[in-house]
Amino acid sequence: MTLDADAVIEAGLCLDPDQRTVVAHQLLASLHSTDNLSVDQPSVDVAWRTEILRRLDGVLDGTATLLDGPAAHQQIRAALAEPRR
Repeated sequence: MTLDADAVIEAGLCLDPDQRTVVAHQLLASLHSTDNLSVDQPSVDVAWRTEILRRLDGVLDGTATLLDGPAAHQQIRAALAEPRR
């Protein structure tokens, strides 16, 4: 039996919110599968931990430039408005 996307969506909308969350998560995860990639997850985790600690050190020692929410949003909007190189 083959289902098309419309039938799957219609069936999914009949599920309760918790069940829809599980289904949506599994479908999204299937798009980002790393089965075909040679990802060394422990190395990735170490690299992220190192980066997080580096950034935290910058905040704690005062060398990081911190922005409040509105200023950060302004910078992001300005960057998005610039033509791509």
